[in-house]
Amino acid sequence: MPERIPQGATIRVPLQAYLASDHVSPATGKTIAVTVSKNGASYASPSGGATNATEVGSGSYYVDLSTTDTGTAGPLFVKGAEGMIDNVIAIYNVVNAHNAGLDALPATACTTNASLLTSGTGTDQLGVSSGLPTSNLNLTQTVTDVQTATVGGALSGAWATAWGKIVKNVVAKTLGAWGPGNSSGTASKTFTLDDGTSPTSRTP
Repeated sequence: MPERIPQGATIRVPLQAYLASDHVSPATGKTIAVTVSKNGASYASPSGGATNATEVGSGSYYVDLSTTDTGTAGPLFVKGAEGMIDNVIAIYNVVNAHNAGLDALPATACTTNASLLTSGTGTDQLGVSSGLPTSNLNLTQTVTDVQTATVGGALSGAWATAWGKIVKNVVAKTLGAWGPGNSSGTASKTFTLDDGTSPTSRTP
């Protein structure tokens, strides 16, 4: 089965050459011309023009392909030819660089929308603390706004401080506020957000 390589990546392709006279003796000191076929197209020179393989020794050679050479998804044939050797052909399967051609994974980079979430606090990242997701909500309402909306007027003293203890539950899209002497357990007042990550309204 051909090796999978990411689309648009640079790659060093190894070639092992043998003499055509007996098909087993390593072909040394040969000028091996390299051509490539991308996704069934005719063989042609790599993107850099006419290219010869670089000799390593003992019949081993290599050629470096550019991002253009690997820029087309599908089978990639790399052929080395010289009059006194058997043709050498390396075969690869060029696949999407982000999901390797698998339908179950996004075909975009992790830093773009509609892709996999990564750990962090930036765009398209999920905050994680002690193995648990944390909220990256951007709530712009002030403590006074919450007080006025829930009890009909702004609070002061201990109640004002307590109402400022707002805890976000992203999974349930619930915003809870705790009153004096009730810093844990059942919230004194809860609200339902319209969205768990970018809320624009709440009820009640």
